[in-house]
This record gives sequence, C-alpha cells and structure tokens, in this order.
Amino acid sequence: MKRVVCALILITAVVIIPLIILPSCSIGKITIPETSADPSVTARNALSENDADKQEGVFETPSEPSASITETQTAKQPADGVSAGSDADGQGDQTTPKPRKNSGGNTAFKILFVGNSYTLDSIAYTPFILRHILPTTDVTVGATYYGGATIRQYVNFFYNDSHVLVYDKCRSDSSHWEDRRYETTLRDAIADEDWDVVCFNQASLYVKKTDSDYSMENDLMRAVADCHGQLYHKELTFGWLMPQLRWKTHETIRYEDLVGYVKGVLEQTPASFMIPCGTAIESARAIPSIDSLGEAVYPEESDGYGHLTYDTNGHLQDGLPVLISSYTSALVIAQIMGKPYMRVSNENTYPDADWLTEHAVPGQHGSPVGLSDENCRLAKALAAAALAQPYAASAISVQTEPDATTWLSSDTK
Repeated sequence: MKRVVCALILITAVVIIPLIILPSCSIGKITIPETSADPSVTARNALSENDADKQEGVFETPSEPSASITETQTAKQPADGVSAGSDADGQGDQTTPKPRKNSGGNTAFKILFVGNSYTLDSIAYTPFILRHILPTTDVTVGATYYGGATIRQYVNFFYNDSHVLVYDKCRSDSSHWEDRRYETTLRDAIADEDWDVVCFNQASLYVKKTDSDYSMENDLMRAVADCHGQLYHKELTFGWLMPQLRWKTHETIRYEDLVGYVKGVLEQTPASFMIPCGTAIESARAIPSIDSLGEAVYPEESDGYGHLTYDTNGHLQDGLPVLISSYTSALVIAQIMGKPYMRVSNENTYPDADWLTEHAVPGQHGSPVGLSDENCRLAKALAAAALAQPYAASAISVQTEPDATTWLSSDTK
C-alpha cells in the first residue's frame, strides 16, 4: 500500500502539477539550435539588415508546422492590394479592429510591431505624431525586434521561446519611449498588452520570392493569434509593414520585388492592411535634394548621395528620413482606427537633437538631417501620397501633386 501511495505522489509531482502551472500561452518547444546573439544588442543597431544572410541559416524550420489558420482568421485584402484595408484609391474602409474606451472615456488602441532593425526606422516618431493628430485617443505602440530577422526566424523564435529580442514600448500617457527590455521573447511581447493589431515585416533581403509559398507568414500569424487569444480572448487584426529598401541591394532586390512580396502577403495571409513606408522612402529618393541626405558613403557612387541612410546597412538617418516613414505609419494607423481622412497639416513634429533626447527615441542613427519647415511639410506629402498610391513610388511636389496636398488640408471630415 505504501508503494502505491508513493507512486501516486510521484505521478502528481512530476505530471499533474507542471500541467497546472504551465503558462496560459503555451506551445511546446522544439529542438532547434539557439541563436548566439549578443544579449547586449541595443535598439535599431541590434543587428543590421547586412547580418540577415549570416543569421538565416542558424535556424531550421519546425518539423511539425502549426495548423493552418482557420477560416475565421482569413479576411483578405483585394487582389491588387491597398494599404490600411482601403479601396483602390487608398481612402476606403475595410477590416478594422473594434474601437474600445478606456476608463477616462477616450478611445484606446494598442498596436505591436514585430520585425527587425528597420522596424524602428519606420515608427520611431509615430507615437508622438499620433498623439497630436488623435488627441482624444490613447495609443500604445510596442515594438519587438531582432536585427536582420526574417519571418522564418520568428517562427523559430516563437516555438523555442528564444530570449533574443529587444522590446520597446511607448505608452499612451508617456512623453517618451520607455519600458525597454532585453533578452525577451516574442511570447512576452504578445502577453504584455491586450493588443488590437499586430504588424509584421520581413527582412528586405528576403522579399524576392520565386514562388507563392507564404506558409511561414501564415504559421507565424496563427501562432501569435492563438497565444494572444488564450490570454485575452479576443481576435487580432494583422497588418504588414513595408519598410525602406536597403540602398545597396537596388541592383539585386528592387522596389518591384518589395511590392510583389507585400501584395502576396495580403493575398495569401490574414493580413488586412499594409503600411507603405518603403513607397514613401522610394518617392523621397526620387527628389535629388532629399536623396542627397544621409551620412552613408557608397564608394561605387560618385555623386556623394547618402540616399537618406546613415550607414551602408541601410538604416534611415534620424531627422527627415525617419520622419517620412513615421508620418506614413501614423496615417495608416489613423486609417485603421476609422480616421481615413485624417489631416496632418497642423502637426508640427520637428525631430532635432533636443527632441530626440526628450522623447528617448531608441537607437538613434546619426545627427538629424534635412529639417526645415518646407521639408517637414514635404514629409507629410510623401506619406499622404504613399497612402493614396501605396505601390507607386515617384517624385512629388507639394505644390503640384493634388492627391498629396488634399490630405494636408486643415479641414476635417
């Protein structure tokens, strides 16, 4: 009898108790080599896009891919793809998260970005722009990232619960980025808030596809949806960030490859909107006076242009380059919150060195460049034009481009 009792106690201790205390967001680990990332990596400089090719081979695809996404999670974008769940003119309304109120009666909205070092290039100033253009909305922006990381790697980060990510957050009631965490996991970032939207991006070195296989993107979204659903019992809206194209890859990976990849994501996955920062930056590069900005040195070129980048890894330099992308992200977020005609003419973000310090902008790249009242207005026009035509990069003029200037009216709708 004593042996039976001892056996029952042992079974309880080894089997039953661990099942009870497992976290609510739990999908088992698989045996895949961990990354050797330096735990001290910081912010946008964690690893560059240049390191993506070195890191891609470290991880193997899970031997048992997660189940396909259910039909209830597969709201699709129109086949030609437009940003922010909008119509062909970029001004409609489609799949949007349900608005909710906080304790103070304001609309509350929370968005998490999951990506690599280019992710912060696209959203570094966005929380503060949103605070100006949506004064009655409490917006929380989170970003978790690993330099050069691909979607394939993120699937493995999730299943291994890998402690390799940097996580930054800007709360709705904060005047600066805060709550930075190192060596965190994707599940930790998912669990940190009851997010309304999760927005991903692929490393730009891997956007050139020779097939229509988006199984990794689907697996990642399913895993995130399941994890978040277990914790908060709500559906997520998924989006996709189109970051800038790294200048050094223009000969091998072109803007058209970036467009094709994002269109495929919108057609083949539950992602219902995209943020066309890459289009806004390519349009800016078509303007010589803007394209010359940036401290990057490209020895193979004789014009001395920096192409808006701080280094040859392709990071946007702070100042006007990051402002262009941040306006683009802010306007799309306003769209998916039901504000498709949000005007920004009275928004006055001027990210000089003092402003960057005051707002604790993470991973700053160089001294701010290109700042002037005229250029800040041009940044708004470039962002608006990208929303109006998310897959058409071209030089614009604030004075002659009606599709852009109409977005900058001080009138409201």
